[in-house]
Amino acid sequence: MVLLVHPIACSHSNFIYHLRLFITLKHSTMGNEFTTVIQVSKQFLSSEEIRQSQESSLMKDQQYQNYVLKKQEVMRFLRFLIIRLKFPIRVLQVTSYLFQRFFLFNSFRKYSSYSHEIAVTCLFLSIKMNDCIRKSRDLILVAHDIRLSPPLNSDDAVKDESDLTHILAENKVDEQRKKVLYFERLILECIAFDFRHNNIEDYLIKFSKTLSLHPQMGYLSWLISVDAMMTEVILKQSPHVIALSSIVLAKLLYPEIFTDKTVITELDSLDLKYSKFYCERLQIYESVNEMMEFYMNKNQLPNSFLFDYLPKDLKFNDLVINLKLELPNHFDIPPNKRKAEATINKDDLFYKERDYEIGKAGTILFVYNND
Repeated sequence: MVLLVHPIACSHSNFIYHLRLFITLKHSTMGNEFTTVIQVSKQFLSSEEIRQSQESSLMKDQQYQNYVLKKQEVMRFLRFLIIRLKFPIRVLQVTSYLFQRFFLFNSFRKYSSYSHEIAVTCLFLSIKMNDCIRKSRDLILVAHDIRLSPPLNSDDAVKDESDLTHILAENKVDEQRKKVLYFERLILECIAFDFRHNNIEDYLIKFSKTLSLHPQMGYLSWLISVDAMMTEVILKQSPHVIALSSIVLAKLLYPEIFTDKTVITELDSLDLKYSKFYCERLQIYESVNEMMEFYMNKNQLPNSFLFDYLPKDLKFNDLVINLKLELPNHFDIPPNKRKAEATINKDDLFYKERDYEIGKAGTILFVYNND
């Protein structure tokens, strides 16, 4: 049994927040023992919480590097799938968030062979959350076609999918649909049925208007924000922080890439007051730093939307490395300064691999937090 409770309706919610994110209670009725689990939704996690969760899902089996390589492959697959189905790129944000969140709390060794099916399920949930409804059958057929003949680039991904019925038998489609429904339940439990989300793109548009950004600068910021969706930043920071971080990184990159003196002059006078956008300096620093690490990894660049936009003769990798070395000075942050993170309870079941058998015989109570 699954129950959803908002903290306002839960008198002991403060007790849950301060004690544990995941509580297990044992009950006995007429001689039969059953379990009740109270799981608090937490949309964004600290770096320490992510590392702790990966201890059981990835590190335990020494699967982290395999996961990173598989994630790169899946993100490229999702990019082509979204382009082929003509979805707005904002659906990638929730899709990537769900995919990465799933493998935080589930064994990669156990589910790695289903990575593409899980990715399709994440996309299916994302389009519903973004009001871009398509049948699961359409996703399954197009996904299968892309896996059979992977596109070489984004332009190659654009293709008419009006008649794909011949590539997969109907009974196989039904099998895939059952997998989607199965993984959908697991993913929903991973996020504690918390459908609250805001689009990075919406904040980026508002911030660009507020700052009167040049269209070229705004486009560069948007490309960076799309790339950020494929990193762990979306597990850690709220969308408004990522949007402003994308603008900050674009401001650093633009003079190094382009020679438009008008835009560069405008950037010199651009005053980014982080508090005005309800962001902390250290949040922006850590987000920009992680985005730069994405660009420093040459294996990631084929997935990058920004990389397709850059001049072909630009040594982008070297450029990012040099900028990253100067990043602490740019933010006036000493190299050894790190954000003080709250001590976490390592025994909390929230950071352990999920047990989906509990809901079959017991009760799972999902509680929304106030984040």
